[in-house]
Amino acid sequence: MGTPSGTPMRSRTLPNVPIFGTPLLSAALLNAPTNEAETMFLFASMARDLGYAALKVQTGFPDCIALRKVDHERSQLVRIECEYESSNFLVHLHDVKGCDMIVCWRHNWEDCPLEVLELCNLVKG
Repeated sequence: MGTPSGTPMRSRTLPNVPIFGTPLLSAALLNAPTNEAETMFLFASMARDLGYAALKVQTGFPDCIALRKVDHERSQLVRIECEYESSNFLVHLHDVKGCDMIVCWRHNWEDCPLEVLELCNLVKG
């Protein structure tokens, strides 16, 4: 896309104006997450359909303790850490022994030792 003069249009941001993610068409969050809190909100809105039910949500690590449906008669306890990007788990210095899985918008942690649920592949934008 170019300007009327034919020069390429440069992406620019305005100071003091919020930045939003790409609009999502099938989720409770209107735009794609841009941070951890929005990632957690999106997961919470999708959790039941994905087979999760939260027992506890907290500000400490891990973010969520939930039951995950194993089959039509059983559920299992899982400790979940929400991150915008999976590699933020390392940035925040979390201990992999303290949780069972990461829920993130984008999975970018190569060789992650934990199960990862990447939400960006589960919603339509």
